[in-house]
Amino acid sequence: MGKGLVEKLQAELNVSSEWLPYEVHPETPLRGVELAEYFPDLDPAAFMAEMDRRGAPLGKRFGGQRLLSNSRHALLGGIHAARQGRADIYDEAVFRAYFTDGADIGDMAVLGSAAAAAGLDKAEFMRAVQDGRYEPVLQEYARHARGQGVRAAPTFFIEGYGKIVGAQPFAVLRDAVVRAAGGTPPPAL
Repeated sequence: MGKGLVEKLQAELNVSSEWLPYEVHPETPLRGVELAEYFPDLDPAAFMAEMDRRGAPLGKRFGGQRLLSNSRHALLGGIHAARQGRADIYDEAVFRAYFTDGADIGDMAVLGSAAAAAGLDKAEFMRAVQDGRYEPVLQEYARHARGQGVRAAPTFFIEGYGKIVGAQPFAVLRDAVVRAAGGTPPPAL
């Protein structure tokens, strides 16, 4: 949902952005783990329903996801997609697979489909994700994120304002961008 918010900011306020991958739960087993098991106090259905309500105005739909996937391969694939100029399309395909369709993005077949949807060569994508070439890049992003105090995704850094953590309402990000530019936030639309 974070990218949807930023796309709306870009359209309204002409801001630029840079996205960096961040592995929130690197300890997640390769097979994933049920959300209810990992977060025992969470009602996954209610959580996804709330995310769907918040994402709908941005065109982001959330379905019946019940699995916390291991996201490492998805993130490595995102680095490869970015190097091929296909990051936005790939990221959207992975988002849709995981959050909307409830697929396991730790599954290479799911990621291969996302890569194909993004117009990437599927065989080269699979090699790039599995041969370790992007591991040092992902590790460097993780070091950088930890150094900046990142502990959750999304985390937004707004130059001249600071850090905003989590999937916040559009108005929160919009007001922060306007304040960082030295202005007074206009009324919410």
